[in-house]
Amino acid sequence: MMNSAAEAAADHNHHRHNYSNNKHFVFSLQKLARVFLFTSILYIFLLSIIFSHLSSQQQHDDAYQQLPFPFNMQRDNSLRGPERMVKIAPSREINQEILNINGVSVKREYEEQYPPNDFRRSKEYVYKKLRRPYEYQTFLQTKDNNLQDYYYYDIYNCPSTPPEHYPFAWNSMDVLQNWNPGNTTEPERLHHSLCVFDYSNETSFQMAQTYQKAELPFLIRNIPELLQTAERWNRPFTTDNNNDKDDENNTHQQSSHEYLSKLLQGQKEMAEHADNPHFMYFKTQHVIQLPNGWQPPMEILHDMTFDEWYERALAVTTDDYHQERYYFRFNGGPLPQHPHQFLYNELPIFDINPNSNNFFMVDPSEARGINCRFGMKGIIAETHYDQSRNFIVVMGGQRRYILAHPQECSKMALYPVNHPSGRHSAIDWISYTEDADQKRRFPQFAKAQLSEVVLQAGDALYLPTFWFHFIVSLNVNYQCNARSGMTYENVKYIDDCGFKLPKNSGINK
Repeated sequence: MMNSAAEAAADHNHHRHNYSNNKHFVFSLQKLARVFLFTSILYIFLLSIIFSHLSSQQQHDDAYQQLPFPFNMQRDNSLRGPERMVKIAPSREINQEILNINGVSVKREYEEQYPPNDFRRSKEYVYKKLRRPYEYQTFLQTKDNNLQDYYYYDIYNCPSTPPEHYPFAWNSMDVLQNWNPGNTTEPERLHHSLCVFDYSNETSFQMAQTYQKAELPFLIRNIPELLQTAERWNRPFTTDNNNDKDDENNTHQQSSHEYLSKLLQGQKEMAEHADNPHFMYFKTQHVIQLPNGWQPPMEILHDMTFDEWYERALAVTTDDYHQERYYFRFNGGPLPQHPHQFLYNELPIFDINPNSNNFFMVDPSEARGINCRFGMKGIIAETHYDQSRNFIVVMGGQRRYILAHPQECSKMALYPVNHPSGRHSAIDWISYTEDADQKRRFPQFAKAQLSEVVLQAGDALYLPTFWFHFIVSLNVNYQCNARSGMTYENVKYIDDCGFKLPKNSGINK
């Protein structure tokens, strides 16, 4: 009996143990199923978000094809110098190397009629035919705006070291009321406070180098290579090099576009189009969610030749707000296969040779090519900053630049980084002084401090990193620029505006 009872107890314990094991196994299977179900749901949810984002980008593909980025190509930041500039070449009607060879041959053909290195001839032509016959008068120069001597300096004879408050700036309301951006006719005086240096004068050039090392803006003139380019881009280009002698006494004659026409060979380039003066930059490529109701502020074209643009540019002769305008643009890279590589032959001051000790390219390893923008009367590029130092040169016509120190960032009402027009101002400078609604929405801008300068053929403007600039084309004009690296002395002002930027661990931090 005892054995039977023991066997029964053992059998009971065995069944109890098996039941416990089975129960634990079933529980583990249920737990595993719940984890698998949760993981599957999460995976499906993430896939739906990804496909939704891709679908949204596809819907807006037309809005951001060939956007204003150097060469409209992807950059490889792991590379440096010319190799990093171009990853994918755009499709073109003409082989780029052939086009670049043609650019060099056009220059040689011109130089057979007008031999190069005649600085005196080029300077006389540019100053007599392409520039105003007088210097602009400035409020700072005349000293009649109650400025204390402490703030005063002569822009044409600046101190060897930058004054403490350089460049002097005025209240935004004073600047805009004196010369409304919608008016392309110059007033009697400008709020100009940038020093004007002479490249051909050794002492003046050394001063320009001092201001550049201090990362302060300035204007520099009489650059031989730039004057030669301005002469080429405007002088009538015919087989008779005496064709313009009869016009020797006719200053500011209408310049010829023949050289540029030959240079660009009827290539279809990018152009921006709007039916008002405002050409607001935008880029939707990296914007996940477009603002409700947002529409591209201008139309991006890809099929306009230089000759077509020039004909339209000459037709705009008034400041009428509602008229069509076109902003012609093209970029050049330094290698033979790059688009418009001939620009480096046309503008040798932008040489990126790291051993050239080039005043105009402070850090050649950070070069981003040569960017050319041709404007017509009344075109406005809205207020913005760039994340690199910049040298801007004008080869024809006039452009008005209104500048502001990076410390004015909080007063500029910039669109945020996730907006298509991020780092550009939402303020309409044309109407601000008379627009009560804008004053209510952007009251801080009324306290901003600004200065201005008018660039003419042969002028070069040095613009340090993060300096704000607002640009007005006063007539048909040719401008190109090149960037050469980023500095960090003013990054804190941009950070405070909500634009977080990488910090440099070097001495410029």
